[in-house]
Amino acid sequence: MNDQELLLQRAKGLAQNGYYEEARTAALEVFRQDPTNTSALWVIAISTSSPTERRNTLTRLLRLQPDNRQARAMLDELSQQLTSPDTTPKRPSSVIRPLYTEPEAANTRQRTNPMLLVGLGVAVFVFAVGALLLLILN
Repeated sequence: MNDQELLLQRAKGLAQNGYYEEARTAALEVFRQDPTNTSALWVIAISTSSPTERRNTLTRLLRLQPDNRQARAMLDELSQQLTSPDTTPKRPSSVIRPLYTEPEAANTRQRTNPMLLVGLGVAVFVFAVGALLLLILN
């Protein structure tokens, strides 16, 4: 993996975890190196807080990749929000996850705290030693 791909992966991870400004900065760096990188454009679009920048970025992405359904859907949603007088454009959180989905099992599985595992291991060990001592002493 080259530096550009690593930076793009970092940008995607940052966006997924809600670090939008950092994700946008990393994706912009990738985009400066490769203005045709549609993945970088996508990360910029989902990471920016500016509706105008999001619209411009999505338009540019769709020029490069006209069949991109997610970009088209986000642009349509943004256009509706911009034309509706009572709605303020918001970050498209519903569209972020589908781009970077992992297998379902990975998404629903919770991380286990390593200290909890150590504590559990110690407790089992102490119980086993205690049980052995009871057997030996009786």
